[in-house]
Amino acid sequence: MTVTGKHISVQFNKSALRERNKELAVLLEMSNFLSGTSSRKELLEGALSLVMANFEYHAGRIYLKEENLEYLRLAAYQGLEPLGLERVRIGEGFTGKSAETKSFLAQPVTDLENKARARLLQSKGFLVVVCVPMIVGEEVVGVMNLTSKQVVSLDQNQIDLLITLANTIAINADRLSLYEDLQTKIQELEEKNATLKFFSYSVSHDLKNPAISIHGLTSRLCRLYKSQLDNKGQTYCNLILSLSEQIIALLDEMNAYIKAKESPMAVEKVETKDIIELVRGEFAPALEQRGIQLTVYALLPMISADKLSLTRIFRNLVDNSLKYGGACLTEIQITYQEDPNYHIFSVIDNGVGISAAAQEKICEPFQRDETSRGIDGSGLGLAIVKELTRRHGGTVAVDSQPGKGVSFSITISKSI
Repeated sequence: MTVTGKHISVQFNKSALRERNKELAVLLEMSNFLSGTSSRKELLEGALSLVMANFEYHAGRIYLKEENLEYLRLAAYQGLEPLGLERVRIGEGFTGKSAETKSFLAQPVTDLENKARARLLQSKGFLVVVCVPMIVGEEVVGVMNLTSKQVVSLDQNQIDLLITLANTIAINADRLSLYEDLQTKIQELEEKNATLKFFSYSVSHDLKNPAISIHGLTSRLCRLYKSQLDNKGQTYCNLILSLSEQIIALLDEMNAYIKAKESPMAVEKVETKDIIELVRGEFAPALEQRGIQLTVYALLPMISADKLSLTRIFRNLVDNSLKYGGACLTEIQITYQEDPNYHIFSVIDNGVGISAAAQEKICEPFQRDETSRGIDGSGLGLAIVKELTRRHGGTVAVDSQPGKGVSFSITISKSI
């Protein structure tokens, strides 16, 4: 230790620490080992080896409690084959009693209840058996069983240290168990996600051509042979045309949803007023036919965004108003405001609105409000908006009252 004025400098020396305080050195060695281990099996086997080396035990086993809480199952061993003790009932035998009573137990091999086991251990030269409960919180989760070929001198400090080490091992094993379970669940989700992606791509691509063919052939049938069909035949043709159009539209929306989640974004400086004018032009015939006014109540800025995605967002929101606003719809407004972190755009209409229950899930895939019954739609338009907004670092918020219109507000991060 060096003292300079008010400054104290102590250089760490592992060997010196072991000479001064063996208990702390053992704890440090165990802590360093546990922190660098990512496999529960490796952790248990390595930790058991460290305990045996530091306390001069010649064989050891670590048992962990099974989910049914009635048995302990062998998780690691060193120095001696388990020989039929891979599973121990809690409360039975030396190890089972340690788990049941939450107690540190030490006993000469000759005094073991299982005389066959005692004779086997004696034949191998073992003299003493020690059981250390492994505790997480207040619950015993396992037992560390240690055996020695020499007489063991145990004082309270050694017992406390062994219990502390066992509990530390148990806590880290529990942590890794949770981590491994999480990794397994993540892998399962990724596999399911990959299957869903494959299915979605197959549906959106492989079914589209047959649907287009059905629509084309039915259209040709109607055009060339309509006069030869009776009223029922003409009705069937028109129905097939309508349904095939719906299938094609749904497949297009599914493909758009997949692209919204997967396609790379090309972020650039975008004039939002140009995008709004483009969307206004696309819907001009429908707006004019229904006498609906599309008004922009703000000076729209240039922002950093993916142009195609932003266009899709506004197109879907305006289309949503037109589709589901009802006969009372007369105006759609687009507003803009900002805060230090986000651009905030709102598309507001004075249509029929959305029920409170539907607002919580309206932006999820295939969710539609009861007011949309009888209206063609895939249930993916707002889900696409939500996904594209999320990829721009933002969110979608819905505010509506039945009969008083609806407002969809989207945020676009300024830091994208």
